[in-house]
Amino acid sequence: MGRYMQNGVWHLKLIFIFLLFSFPIFVNANEYLCAIKKVSSLANSGYMENEYEEPYVGKTFRVNKSTGVMTGIIQNTLGGTPQVVQETNKDWSYKAVTHSVTNHVDVYYLYVKDLNNAQHKPFMFIQSGYIFHGLCE
Repeated sequence: MGRYMQNGVWHLKLIFIFLLFSFPIFVNANEYLCAIKKVSSLANSGYMENEYEEPYVGKTFRVNKSTGVMTGIIQNTLGGTPQVVQETNKDWSYKAVTHSVTNHVDVYYLYVKDLNNAQHKPFMFIQSGYIFHGLCE
């Protein structure tokens, strides 16, 4: 009988592991998880040009939807505190702004196109003349 109990416990462990990895990992409902696809800047010609693939492209950051604070490879708290100026709803996308004062004055702007409950939401983050863009979940 001991052998049957061991097999039963082993089967339960396998079922638990299968169930654990069968479900996607969910992002906290109060945050976005964003992946950077491209970094651009404004060229002297007036056109956008590609910038910094390394270290940004393919990296992620998180956004707390309540506070607007970004954590990860890019952040928006240097020299200021983010303010959520538009929470997302059925008609409006998410927007957060930081007025940063360090050695110079800068404004950071985060826009997440969070409409129609889409799984992948395009974003752009403008900081010091650079535009980071990609997708959030």
